Amino acid sequence: MSAYLPNGKLYGYAIPGRFGLGHSLLAWARCFLWCRDNEVEMLAPRWLYFRLGPYLRHEADKRSYHKLFRKDVYVHGLRRSWLLGKARHFSSDQEAQAKLEGTTRIVVFKNDSSNNGRFFQSILGRHDEVQSELLRIARPEHIPALNTQEPFIGVHVRMGDFTRVSDPAALSTPGNFQLPVEWYKDILLSIRRQAGLALPAQVFSDGDVELLSPLLELPNVSLVKPHSALHDILLLSQAAALISSPSGFSMWAAYLGQVPRICFPNQRRERVLVSPVTIDLEPECKTGEDISSAFVAHVLSALQQPKL
Repeated sequence: MSAYLPNGKLYGYAIPGRFGLGHSLLAWARCFLWCRDNEVEMLAPRWLYFRLGPYLRHEADKRSYHKLFRKDVYVHGLRRSWLLGKARHFSSDQEAQAKLEGTTRIVVFKNDSSNNGRFFQSILGRHDEVQSELLRIARPEHIPALNTQEPFIGVHVRMGDFTRVSDPAALSTPGNFQLPVEWYKDILLSIRRQAGLALPAQVFSDGDVELLSPLLELPNVSLVKPHSALHDILLLSQAAALISSPSGFSMWAAYLGQVPRICFPNQRRERVLVSPVTIDLEPECKTGEDISSAFVAHVLSALQQPKL
């Protein structure tokens, strides 16, 4: 399909919004794939937003996502500003109507609080394209080196702005909750017991060392020093398996690397893997006893070779 539709030109534009990077990337990925499929140009997304929360919570990552990406990959600068002011705007739900218009128009892909459960399905199975483009637009300092050392199990412990609950029953419903550190420990120990090996594990977290101590005290477990959200998602996507938090960070790492992941019951949110029919590669396990031998066997086979 030509980019020039009847008398005007068509563009795509992503508005990530004031969300975390995992959530924000959904608008970008949906827009990128739509532009590729329709052979139209993409306007540079608006990554620059001021977020007060990270300052109030004294978080190390201030979520300055505009610093993660190159500015010259998509239509940018004065041309972008001119188009945003001149063109007719259509939501992504109105793309069919936009294609019939004869003026210059922009199809806009927005994020909202209901992303989870809707938008990953629209990019499912296209992880290679999305990952390749993400590496193309990322600034070099936010691209981790390829892991050529011993393959590892990734453990993502999300804390930060996620709510700490005193009543475990609260975890029975989906939400932005901190999962007990003891759960991550139990899952890792169960995988190791079934494998018969003290498989290496790397912990990715915005929590402090004291809170993470039940995990970090285990042998062959190391804490990854935070770099940037993008860098760390890409690094975690090289894991052979993932003990997942309920956050978009975990989901994106699993999606990009197609990393098998174990989730807490009712906290998986969406499936992000193209799984074989015979094995559930995104099981929800309340305890280590719930982990299937087939899942562990799959992880062991993945541990035999580094991620590419």
